[in-house]
Amino acid sequence: MCIKISWGDSMNYKVFFWLFIALVLIIVAVPILYVGYEGSIGRYSNPQLSLSQDVIRSIVLTLVSSAIATLIALVLGIPVAYYLARYDFKGKGVVEALVDLPASVPHPLIGVAILLLFSEPLSPALQLLGVESISYTFYALVLALLIVSSPIMIRTMVNNFKAMDPEPEIAALSLGVSRVRVFFLITLPMSIRAILNSYAITFARAVSEFGSVSIVAYYIINPPFQGTKQASVLIWDLFESGGLGKALPVSATLLAISLLVLAVIRITEAKQ
Repeated sequence: MCIKISWGDSMNYKVFFWLFIALVLIIVAVPILYVGYEGSIGRYSNPQLSLSQDVIRSIVLTLVSSAIATLIALVLGIPVAYYLARYDFKGKGVVEALVDLPASVPHPLIGVAILLLFSEPLSPALQLLGVESISYTFYALVLALLIVSSPIMIRTMVNNFKAMDPEPEIAALSLGVSRVRVFFLITLPMSIRAILNSYAITFARAVSEFGSVSIVAYYIINPPFQGTKQASVLIWDLFESGGLGKALPVSATLLAISLLVLAVIRITEAKQ
């Protein structure tokens, strides 16, 4: 809700708040945009590197794995978010805390947890699928992205369901429609835009992940992405081997993709 102010107060109001907006933009956005400038048309511009085959393969791997992980998070997370938003139950606080847990720990810990879990308790399940080890596989990459991005998906959808008018659901329940049918036939159709927005936000988070991925899938050993590194890992690897000269052109390419995702998010939000 926007607050209307009188003309006499408008200048003081604008100066006060725009001062903080400017400071935040300088701290948060300017360094990142400067990377994009230097890596694309500035001193470190290198189209041959930023659009090389390795970079393109890395970006494709990042986008595909992030899209799959986000889709799984969507399918698993929306029913969870709906139940948490609509119902109170014993132990709800514990469930919410556990759902938020991946967002509250260092992400390399998540990578270590995946390796530990699939090296001992779940290794027989991997063998049934014909996978000897989950390390450095596409499956490990998707799983890591799923774990770190799921809390964002669930929290975003919880807020959406809480903000929705419950009257259509109540009316359907009063007519004897089951809660599950209400969820699928009424709630989900009313939430399409929110779901798309949540997907975009979660996808953007998955694309940016580094900590867990660097532990479980520094590079991929199985086709079709054999030998390919996820984008954030590739940037880190290039920085270690060649400093800013190698890292900045690739960073600029990934930044352009991230800005495109951000634009999609804003457009989706504007249409809600």
